[in-house]
Amino acid sequence: MTMTAPLELVFTATGGVELENVSRDEVVWASDVDDEFRDAFNDEFMNADRDAARVIEWLIDAGIISEEQGEELEVTSEADAEMDDDEDSETPHGETFESD
Repeated sequence: MTMTAPLELVFTATGGVELENVSRDEVVWASDVDDEFRDAFNDEFMNADRDAARVIEWLIDAGIISEEQGEELEVTSEADAEMDDDEDSETPHGETFESD
């Protein structure tokens, strides 16, 4: 079952991985419900920086995406997005908090 739409590989804040169809804004595969993936990775807490290449290779080998899609896949991390949001947050007194 190889996907044909633009895809994004999202590493969730809870340590899972989701493959999203960008044009329809929907999850088309999730590690949390794939027993073969969970067995292969022993229910590891997945991290984009450390695990992206291994996950993409697994998705290709499993026939979920093609090699071409694996090369074009955008990889994102919800944890990184949350950190960016925190850096832009304001204090209760309306002052912008900036971390060093």
